[in-house]
Amino acid sequence: LFTALPDSTYDGDRVTRWVDQPVVLLLGATDDDRAFVADMINDFNRLLGPVAIRIEDDDKDAANIGILIASSRMFPALANRHGMQASIATRGAGYTEITIRPDHAAQVSVSLIMDELKGGERKATLVHELYHAMGPSGHSRLFPDSVIFQNRQATSRVTQLAPIDIKLLALLYYHLSPGDTEADVRAAFDEHWRDLDEFVEPTVKCQCRRERRGPLKAKPDEGAPES
Repeated sequence: LFTALPDSTYDGDRVTRWVDQPVVLLLGATDDDRAFVADMINDFNRLLGPVAIRIEDDDKDAANIGILIASSRMFPALANRHGMQASIATRGAGYTEITIRPDHAAQVSVSLIMDELKGGERKATLVHELYHAMGPSGHSRLFPDSVIFQNRQATSRVTQLAPIDIKLLALLYYHLSPGDTEADVRAAFDEHWRDLDEFVEPTVKCQCRRERRGPLKAKPDEGAPES
């Protein structure tokens, strides 16, 4: 569990998460991308307490989570432009990097998503990187239904939060603080993990209702992809 949480940007592994309400800006997104991300943000916001995410389309200066959907050919230039580790950012279908403050609170997050991705693989990458943008920086090799599952042979192809994802995010935002250590995480896990089941059922029910009704239709005036 702890491997999904710490950030090693500073000396020692410490928990990173947002303490202010983050604002998401989608660039290069289709209407379907926007509808899917809006649904996922609704699911996330059930787990974040007062740190609720919102999407910003007009005021780019207000955004501190950028999700950039672009051709993989553009990844090196985009990574360099945003001060990301280009050698890592160009290895896969998606990549997220968080800039953190000295107190380990998240300050800015940038995600790169390959525009070549289609269908379920595109959605799985979007939710995978948005989950990373909320603080959990590692991957799980133990839970194939997790949005952050990854091993040497495969990476996650799921498009909805699994119970383990729901409880991990709720643990992070209700019972942990930026800068917490592995000992703090273990103590919070021991004390609160079972109680976090209360978050699972409402979120899963919402996801099931959405799956039955099909994808959301974006409004016609939500326009062409941004650049």
